[in-house]
Amino acid sequence: MKNESAHREIETEFLKIHGNCMEFRNTIIQLSNVSLISSEEIASPKFPTWTILAIIAGLAMFAFSSTMMTVLGIAVIAYAGIIIYQWHSRTEETKEIKKLLIMTNSGNRFTIVFNNRAFLEHVIQVLTEVIANPDHTSDVTINIKDNTFSDSASAIQSFEEIKQYRKG
Repeated sequence: MKNESAHREIETEFLKIHGNCMEFRNTIIQLSNVSLISSEEIASPKFPTWTILAIIAGLAMFAFSSTMMTVLGIAVIAYAGIIIYQWHSRTEETKEIKKLLIMTNSGNRFTIVFNNRAFLEHVIQVLTEVIANPDHTSDVTINIKDNTFSDSASAIQSFEEIKQYRKG
């Protein structure tokens, strides 16, 4: 039997890092107990194949000479078109969304949804810096909603120094 508490998907606006601990919602993870930090894609919604059949059925209704069947055919085609448009919109939205995957040594998995891929990559680099340098004191607040960092964090400053060093 699969342990349901072993995998939690969390929607939160903030991640807070206090030294060796990461806090979000009602969860605190000791960063020294993290065995994996990664990102993963959000699954795109499947194409509603039934809409193709609905469009064919709507076109077939035009074959009848009745005005009511023609109007019904137009309505069925329009409805299928709206569903296809909504599917396309959701598919485009998921291209920018990515999940942060955090796995602990005990096997628990936590996923946090980010709406901005580039910001998530920056967050992963900051987390890497915090884990790699546990001696630095770090108080970082990551605002997932607005894609910003706040507080004076040595991890963010170290990350910026590394970026400057790699560019120069």
